[in-house]
Amino acid sequence: METSNEEEEILEKLWVELVEKDKKTINRKGVVNEQLINGLEKSGYVFISDGKIGLTDTGYDYAKKIIRRHRLAERLFYDV
Repeated sequence: METSNEEEEILEKLWVELVEKDKKTINRKGVVNEQLINGLEKSGYVFISDGKIGLTDTGYDYAKKIIRRHRLAERLFYDV
């Protein structure tokens, strides 16, 4: 599925918050754009349960690719 830049930013932030801080879910109140979150849920990238948000396996894999792509781009800019 194709995602917008805003959706990718949300997935990236979720991945950082969940994986790098070793959490399973985060509080939904911290997420600003409800429409984007609902779209990501319908696409199968995130799940929402009891006011908390987490990444599905598909969302985890996709967010990991986004993180890698962004970090490689940052490294390229740094090296150039």
